Amino acid sequence: MFTNVRELGQNPTNAEVTEYITSLAKEFSVPVDLALQVNWLESRRKQFFDEGFYKGFPMVAMPEKLNSSAVGQFQLTSTGALAWYNGQNPKAMFTYEEVAWDWQKNVLVGMTYLQFMYKGVMANPPTFKPNATAVEKQSLIYEHVYMGFHDGNLTKQDAPTRAYWQKNWKSGKG
Repeated sequence: MFTNVRELGQNPTNAEVTEYITSLAKEFSVPVDLALQVNWLESRRKQFFDEGFYKGFPMVAMPEKLNSSAVGQFQLTSTGALAWYNGQNPKAMFTYEEVAWDWQKNVLVGMTYLQFMYKGVMANPPTFKPNATAVEKQSLIYEHVYMGFHDGNLTKQDAPTRAYWQKNWKSGKG
């Protein structure tokens, strides 16, 4: 179905990424629109920089504390989602280099972590406003899942992450 055979540092197509995320979302019982939106917000469906000095190198975001760098399609960190994934899958562990250079491994780890966060939120959903519509409830659930995914903690209420989600949710790219 998918292949890793391509020029090193060449991004997969939007269609390839969308198809793979959709298939994993269905397999993992994660809403497809949520999975696609999280991926879009994290990387715009890119594994590698596609222009400039770093063209062909994995997309990396460095936090202010410089204690870990987020990489690839789902902006995975060695101390966050990747460490969690490896702890859950000791017989199928990936290195940071693997999820940096192999977009499918990055997506697999990201989707597995997103599933974990989604299940966590669904097990303990946020408090809804009285008379909240189904759309408002879904939006709040998705916001909490994204905050858990992005910040690595379902109970952490990070204001910048919440603002980013609220500004960009349903940007038409999910």
